[in-house]
Amino acid sequence: MAPMEAVGRLHASKVIASVTPYDPPLLRFGTSIVTTPEQVDQAVKAVAALG
Repeated sequence: MAPMEAVGRLHASKVIASVTPYDPPLLRFGTSIVTTPEQVDQAVKAVAALG
């Protein structure tokens, strides 16, 4: 699936992601010190559901 399509579908699952400016573009997650383990788990599950 195209990265922009994945961003849209993840956003519908309340998971924020973006696309890198590289060639080829890739899906990107920006975690930080305030990202909880539960939020990481939610993102992983949402990506697995894209399959």
